[in-house]
Amino acid sequence: MPHLNIEYSANLAGAFDVPAALRHLNDAVIAGGLFEPSHIKSRAVMLEHFRVGAEDSGQAMIHVRIHALPGRTPEALRGLSTSVVAALQAVVKPVPGLTVQITAEVAEMDAGCYAKVIVGP
Repeated sequence: MPHLNIEYSANLAGAFDVPAALRHLNDAVIAGGLFEPSHIKSRAVMLEHFRVGAEDSGQAMIHVRIHALPGRTPEALRGLSTSVVAALQAVVKPVPGLTVQITAEVAEMDAGCYAKVIVGP
């Protein structure tokens, strides 16, 4: 735990280095000290169909949903979302004429409904 799910708009394809973003995100989460490093799972999905605001052009977005088991303070979770946004900002290259909105949210999972198994050594 946690699970980090990145969604990003397709118009960022050349400006968003996904492998670097995943490394930066994991590093930021590890640095926060809230989770065991080997428990962090992150992935990214490009959104071919998206819309930001009322206009079709000049806008892009990256959003991270962080799912974590309960037990952390609201301040710790706010720090986590803030550090994730900063980590993403560090890897997004500016694109002339394109504004990028980077957002993150933390959602606590119901521990009673979560299941996990590890297969292998």
